[in-house]
Amino acid sequence: MSFKKRLKPLYENPPQRKPKTAKKPKRKRDPFYSSYEWKTLRYEVLKESEGRCTLCGRSRNDFSVDGITKLNLTVDHITSRSVDPIKELDKENCQILCTDCHEAKKVNDNTDFRALG
Repeated sequence: MSFKKRLKPLYENPPQRKPKTAKKPKRKRDPFYSSYEWKTLRYEVLKESEGRCTLCGRSRNDFSVDGITKLNLTVDHITSRSVDPIKELDKENCQILCTDCHEAKKVNDNTDFRALG
């Protein structure tokens, strides 16, 4: 069998490529979170928290629920910025939550977990 005959089936039925899927547009980051005022407040709140989640008490050295990912801490607004924008830079409206606790908290949930501890 010649070389051309062996290649012929490849050219008659070329492999099908997967169609490119449209990428989801990236959500624009809220400029508030890039502001000097927020970064300063965030740093102060994180520093005072001693690196622990207010709700579950895990530290940033622990692992997430999946057991693989290192735990990240988030500065959470107790009362959402969309509900009360006046409190967005109020230190008393901030609490530290790990990513697991933050994801479990609903947007309209304004529970102050610092009061539970």
